[in-house]
Amino acid sequence: MVFSYITAVLLILAGALLPSNSIVELLQAAPVDRIEPGLLAHLLAGAQLFKAGLIMLGIAIALLARLPARSASTGTAARTSTATGVLPAALVMLVLVIATALRLIELDNGLWIDEIMTYVNYAGAPFGQLVSTYDSQNHHILYSLFAHASFLLFGEGAWALRLPAVLFGVASIWALYLFARQVATLREALLSIALLTFSYHHIWFSQNARGYTALLFFTLLSSWLLVRALRERQLYLWICYAVAAALGVYVHMTMLFVVFGQFIVYLWERLAGQRENRREMPVEFLVGFCFAGLLTFVLYALVLPQLVGGIYLEGVQTTIETWTNPVWTLLELVRGLQIGFTGTALGLIASLIFLAGLVEFARTEPVVAKLMIVPALVTIAAIVVLGHPMFPRTFFFAMGFGVLIVIRGMLTASRLLARAVAPSRADSELPGTVLCLLLISVSALSVPRAWAPKQDFSHALEYVEQYSDAGDAIVTTGVAAIVYQQFYRVNWPVVESLSELDVVRSAHRRTWLLYTMPLHMHSAYPAMMESIEHDFRIATEFHGTLGDGTIFVVVSDLPPGQPDKPK
Repeated sequence: MVFSYITAVLLILAGALLPSNSIVELLQAAPVDRIEPGLLAHLLAGAQLFKAGLIMLGIAIALLARLPARSASTGTAARTSTATGVLPAALVMLVLVIATALRLIELDNGLWIDEIMTYVNYAGAPFGQLVSTYDSQNHHILYSLFAHASFLLFGEGAWALRLPAVLFGVASIWALYLFARQVATLREALLSIALLTFSYHHIWFSQNARGYTALLFFTLLSSWLLVRALRERQLYLWICYAVAAALGVYVHMTMLFVVFGQFIVYLWERLAGQRENRREMPVEFLVGFCFAGLLTFVLYALVLPQLVGGIYLEGVQTTIETWTNPVWTLLELVRGLQIGFTGTALGLIASLIFLAGLVEFARTEPVVAKLMIVPALVTIAAIVVLGHPMFPRTFFFAMGFGVLIVIRGMLTASRLLARAVAPSRADSELPGTVLCLLLISVSALSVPRAWAPKQDFSHALEYVEQYSDAGDAIVTTGVAAIVYQQFYRVNWPVVESLSELDVVRSAHRRTWLLYTMPLHMHSAYPAMMESIEHDFRIATEFHGTLGDGTIFVVVSDLPPGQPDKPK
């Protein structure tokens, strides 16, 4: 308690006495008179909000220190003990070692556009700039901080950029085990982490230098803490939940939708439960959710004026209607299942098994079904309201629940089948375990596909340099132009309109053009894409694991308007 009061006093003094100018100069490593005036105004406002946040945080810590460690009424014991023997602990460690090894293979393979933007704009930036500047939604702040630390420790490189994603990916497997031990059996917990370990999608995202595996980790960790806090009613569990939720939001703001969904689940559980539990709701609400909000405010205070100024909403609206179409999102999810389970039929079977598991959890452990569905529905509603593209990766945070539900569905289906075939062996879980191991084996077959380049910009560059002649023109456009200019530092002209492309073609006998993401190209440059498809031929394509991420190398052997030679 004494330590808490000392911490509270120090935070209050820091918030009251630290000059805003000094905070800005420390973070930006530059005098205030050398900072662009528009940015400086945002930074000073952010520093003032940060100071206020420190004062409020100090007061909150002092008040928390006065609360009892446990509610006066008796809490409900956890339904499933997390205690394990030596063998289960050894199996978990073995799974984590295997998971780490699988995610380190080909870690330096081709980066895709969002990773490259993280590499160029954030991973090499100083810590102070990272926490005080928000100029793009591509800036997953907590991940950027870890990436910068990785660069400092290991030097710049694709594998160092992706290393935090690997670590969070492995940590999310451990977090799934913790959550599963609260709501399922030991067998289900071990099978679930094994399936996640050998999942194509989990390995893909664990080698993706973005914050998605961190979101998965904090979603599972906060859900585990929420379930325990609901059952055990220990104050420290609510505090830990608040910290996990706030750090998740610091990775990416979509975690706000998850936390709001968890709050709905919390209200659902408490209001539908025993009346005596409702007496603790004010304290739980303040310590769990309000404290999480305060921590989030402190973490984002420095950049909050930039967010309110419209930077976060910049680019939310998209002209690519396909990306905002839920049908497209659903089809992409189906395509992902086909990859993960090596075929449409197996993907369909996995979907049916998932439904069976969801129904079974809704019957026996409804909190799992609620934590799977409610945050996802909140996320969908928020995306629709904001008009944000609905990418399948937005829902990666729910993968841990999905895997656990699939395992429960497999065991449930095998149990029902056993009752029909051999009633005397209805309680045996051996057939279901064998089927789960078979499912894990089938999933493992797709793992090598995850190690391919996400976007193969480098080989496309090598191809053009090898086959182009000295008098040829080489141009890029769209997303590819950003990559080749800012990452590969190639001095190729960029064309952004049909007229610019025609000018280049008129001055050269042969013109090479590199582009990617046809959906984006057709939306942003329709006239130019029409010319590309009519006047250029595809020299080659470099495929990657990113959907719509193929690099197209096209070439035109004639200037515009010149007729084809007679054949």
